[in-house]
Amino acid sequence: MKSPVPDRDAAKVVGNSLRDLGYESDTISELIGDDVAEREEVVVAERRLSESPLETVIRLLYLELAVSERKIDSGLAEALLATKLVSRKGDDLVPHARIVPVDENAARL
Repeated sequence: MKSPVPDRDAAKVVGNSLRDLGYESDTISELIGDDVAEREEVVVAERRLSESPLETVIRLLYLELAVSERKIDSGLAEALLATKLVSRKGDDLVPHARIVPVDENAARL
C-alpha cells in the first residue's frame, strides 16, 4: 500500500468535497447499515447503493471498492490521487484505505 502524501491543498479539496456530498456517519449508516467489517457484508452493502455521486464515493472510500474514475467528480478524483489515498488502475480508482467520517464535534476535541 502506498503511503498518503501530505498535500494540504488536495486534502482541503477532499474534505470540502466529502462534506458537500454529505459523506457522514449517519448517512452511511442509513444507506448500508451500521457495520461492514466482513467481506460478505461489503457485498450486501454494495448492492444497497445506487449510482448517485454520494453512494459512488461511499463505494470507493468506505467500502473500499474500485470504481470508474468517470463516476467521481474530477476535482475530488485528482485530489484523492494527489494524496495517494487512491491510485488509478486502467479506468478505475482503487482505494488504499477506508475513510471513515468523523463527527464534527469529535473533530474539535
